[in-house]
Amino acid sequence: PDYSQSPLHYDLKKQNTSGAISYYVFEPSNTKSIKVYTQIDITVSKNAYKKVLEKISAIGFIMGGEETEKGSPYVVVFGWIDDSNIDRLMWISGIEKISLSNRNIKAPLTELVLTVRVPNNRDIVEFINAFSKKLGEYGFEKEEVNIVVSDKKYRFTFIKLRGKIPIDRIKTVIKSPFVIRVES
Repeated sequence: PDYSQSPLHYDLKKQNTSGAISYYVFEPSNTKSIKVYTQIDITVSKNAYKKVLEKISAIGFIMGGEETEKGSPYVVVFGWIDDSNIDRLMWISGIEKISLSNRNIKAPLTELVLTVRVPNNRDIVEFINAFSKKLGEYGFEKEEVNIVVSDKKYRFTFIKLRGKIPIDRIKTVIKSPFVIRVES
C-alpha cells in the first residue's frame, strides 16, 4: 500500500534494492538518564505517617494527595515515583500496602527533548504537526522544533522536538518508533 499520504507510517524497503541505508547513530554522551514515573497508592499506618512521608520523599516520591476513611487506622497517600525506586518502598516500615493507582489526577510536567527521525519521503511540516498532535493525546506540549540532519541522500531527516509532558506519560513517548533519543 501507498502510505505517502499518512505522515506517521514508514514505507518498507524491499530486500536487494539499491539505495542508502541511513541509520543515524548518536555518540554516547553523559546526559542524565530519563526518569520514568508510575502513579501509585501507598497505604500507611496513621501512627507511622510522618516518618513514612519523610522516607518516601527522600527516595523521590512526588505526592499528589492523600485520602482517609473515617475510623480507619490508615491513610492512603497517592502520587508518582520513579520506577527505579519502587523496590525501595518495600523496606520502609509503616507502609501497609503499595498498589498501582488509576486515580484521575493531573501529573506535574517535565521538560523533554526528543530526537525524532522523519522518513524523507514525508513532508516535514506535516509530519511534525501530526506527530505533535499524536503526542498531545498524552499531554505533550510542543515548545520548539529544530532540524538536526536533513539531506535527501539519507532515508530520514532528524529533528529535535522540545516540550513538556506529564511525568507519568514519558513511557508512552519512549515507545514511539520515531523517537530515537530522549533527554530531560
